[in-house]
Amino acid sequence: MKETNDLFETLASGTACDYISDLRFAQNRERVRGFLMGWTPAQNYGVRQWEDLAEYLLGGTHTFSSQKEAQKFLTDRLAK
Repeated sequence: MKETNDLFETLASGTACDYISDLRFAQNRERVRGFLMGWTPAQNYGVRQWEDLAEYLLGGTHTFSSQKEAQKFLTDRLAK
């Protein structure tokens, strides 16, 4: 997995998605969730990047007070 300072790129690489846009496909949802659950360095990315990721994957506006809060929110929501 290639880890960069861009959350979207790291997530795409870690889930074997060829393109960032592949992250939104339903068939990749469980891989994205699994990666986020097993992946610990949430603090390597700013809260704003996590908010952008939540908006991209789930739609709507989401505000978080920490990276860990955002990570938990995403893993919970992607399970539905």
